[in-house]
Amino acid sequence: MFLVHWKGQTPEEATWERYEDLWQFKDQVREFLQKCAAVVALSGGGACDVPPLS
Repeated sequence: MFLVHWKGQTPEEATWERYEDLWQFKDQVREFLQKCAAVVALSGGGACDVPPLS
């Protein structure tokens, strides 16, 4: 599941979405996951704190 901050909405309006339901955004999701994996690898583990995609 992904917490999605939708463009034009406040952070309070973010919604949890299943990966399968984000098929229209597969390229953005893939890019986010690659950035997240790189951050975790470089930090030696732990949380992934990647800024949201534009």
